Amino acid sequence: MISIVYTNSAYSDVFAVFLSQYRKYSSIPLRKISDEHADHIYSNDEPYYKHWLQALNSIQEDYFIYNQDDFFLYGAVDSQKLRQLTEILDDTHWSYIRLIKSGRNLSTRKPDVGLDHLYMVGEESSPQFSMQATLWKKRVFMQLYEEAAQTLWYECPEYEIVCRQLGIAGLYYYAGEPQRGRHHYDSSIYPYVATAIVGGKWNLSEYAHELCPILSENRIDPCDRGIYL
Repeated sequence: MISIVYTNSAYSDVFAVFLSQYRKYSSIPLRKISDEHADHIYSNDEPYYKHWLQALNSIQEDYFIYNQDDFFLYGAVDSQKLRQLTEILDDTHWSYIRLIKSGRNLSTRKPDVGLDHLYMVGEESSPQFSMQATLWKKRVFMQLYEEAAQTLWYECPEYEIVCRQLGIAGLYYYAGEPQRGRHHYDSSIYPYVATAIVGGKWNLSEYAHELCPILSENRIDPCDRGIYL
């Protein structure tokens, strides 16, 4: 298992904070996908989905944690629990485990996997594919991205269609963490800001308590990008 973070040089200030926080709170190996100074470098002229496919083709690990550059960790990652989740993916048909409770119409059904705090995302839930911190089977993620073939980065209906066509189904982890936004909760096993940037601005509307000291420590003036309230 490794972590992968997707970013772009236009967000170099954001990635610098991500990396600082990641090194502080996680020991899981990290790989960076970006258009420069990265483990896996893409061209901005290529479609978004190919950025991921090219990177994942060169990675040997079968499981990875999906990150974006504004998923700032603010607490210790539970590596032991994440290893247990990886074993569940290895032993079952589930395609992914979302590390945060997020989405609409989530199921409360529990899978028979021998570990507490796991629930089925459910067929009625939306979105089926979520750009939140998620432990993925690499093979399935690649199938999803290849079939959806999205040229730009954002959640869209094509991902939902492909998930249902391919029978991609997953779980989410929830141990009673408090609700943070309209459709997401905090995570106790992967405590992160979801997300630090909204509309290109710092998300102090939902994460002022976490972001203000993080930005100060990294000598970031939130007024430079602007503040989302």
